[in-house]
Amino acid sequence: MERTGCLIRPANTRNYIHMGMGASETELPASFILPDDRIPTVRDQGDTNSCVGHGLAETMGILYGMEFGKERLLSPWYIYGSNECRKGYTGLGMYLSDAVEGVRKCGTVPIEEFDVHKEPPDIITEVSKRPELKEKAVPYKIEGYIQIPKYAMANKFSNALKETLYTYQTPIVIASAKYFGGGHCVVLIGWEESGKFIFLNSWGDSYKDHGKSTIPANYIDEAYVLFDEVLILPFSDVKESEWYYKDVKTAYFSGIINGASSSTFEPDIPITRAEAAAIVLRVLQKTQDSIDAYALSQAQDGGYAMTANIMPTDRMTCPDIDETAWYYDEVTRLLATGIMTGDLEGTFRPDDYITRAEVAVISVRLHEYIAKALDVKTVKSNPDITLIDVNKGDWFCDAVYTAVAYGLIMGDTEGTFRPNDNITRAEFSSIIVRNMKKTDDMFASLCRL
Repeated sequence: MERTGCLIRPANTRNYIHMGMGASETELPASFILPDDRIPTVRDQGDTNSCVGHGLAETMGILYGMEFGKERLLSPWYIYGSNECRKGYTGLGMYLSDAVEGVRKCGTVPIEEFDVHKEPPDIITEVSKRPELKEKAVPYKIEGYIQIPKYAMANKFSNALKETLYTYQTPIVIASAKYFGGGHCVVLIGWEESGKFIFLNSWGDSYKDHGKSTIPANYIDEAYVLFDEVLILPFSDVKESEWYYKDVKTAYFSGIINGASSSTFEPDIPITRAEAAAIVLRVLQKTQDSIDAYALSQAQDGGYAMTANIMPTDRMTCPDIDETAWYYDEVTRLLATGIMTGDLEGTFRPDDYITRAEVAVISVRLHEYIAKALDVKTVKSNPDITLIDVNKGDWFCDAVYTAVAYGLIMGDTEGTFRPNDNITRAEFSSIIVRNMKKTDDMFASLCRL
């Protein structure tokens, strides 16, 4: 029977991602499968398109068992009908990215509390009739999740899946748009020596090897690891009480910015132009991943598959860019986009600290570069604001006020912008996260069309 229960939608560029533990493929076992108590009970979704609800409920049940000693059968049907997990979509199946965020916010309930096997809109109606279940779902929420991005290099993606399975010893919830004849969600539980991944299906014990089979990594389009604990920043110098804490956490766990060391972030030190270029290029790569996912979602729905390649293939250089420097690839590729440029003398000054005015220019160019690629109109607000140290005739004046109008940057409480001040690592993290939020809003608007 062909099922199309799992729909692909671009995940947020701000999603926390697999950070890479650093193990090479040769350091991992040739084959591996999770221990029996980490493999979910085989279930059967029947003739419904509830595979996403099943994959999440099965994995969450294992997380419960890791904490309390025994797997708990949780309701896939509550997830399938939950507005928090559906985000307004009322058709058959679910978007996995929406549902993962939904179970972080609302969780699910034990199967005995809600075991209603129906399709939308009936399952949505049944959940809405039971508002008291929201309270019962609270103990079964996940605390967080990470996404394993679909790397351009297939071996890197495969290795990331293996590393994650082996390190965390929990199932990985995956989506495939084509392998099952339609969009489908299953859970990975190991891999074979051939390199194929072992999955557990929700099509009952009669499917293949008692519910198990294999899938090549190149057919996996989305992958998520669920956690029952909050991910904590490893930096002793970034306190939760600081204004920049949330943005630094998002930038770090989404793979955009690194720490100054394994235990420090150094939020107040300035950032160099080369470091800024590397971070912006990572934002472009995450955006490219979302563009590719959006194209897949359009094709899956039988519509026009928009494609756009925003990652530069050409390079530009400046005379002061050393070919042996760590930043050579990032800077020369970003120069080719025009998001960053050299100065009037033709130099890039990679080791100079970047100023707030320069960052305003970069953030505007980045936002407009992505909007043009997505064919989305940029939207400016009209804040009633005057920055007393930004004047007409300043080379950065238009860029600063445009960045403010886009909501990418702001002045301080004194009404000053401090355009020539060096920008700190914390400030740059905040601005780049705002850029990513604007990009996610653009994708959301496309998905509503």
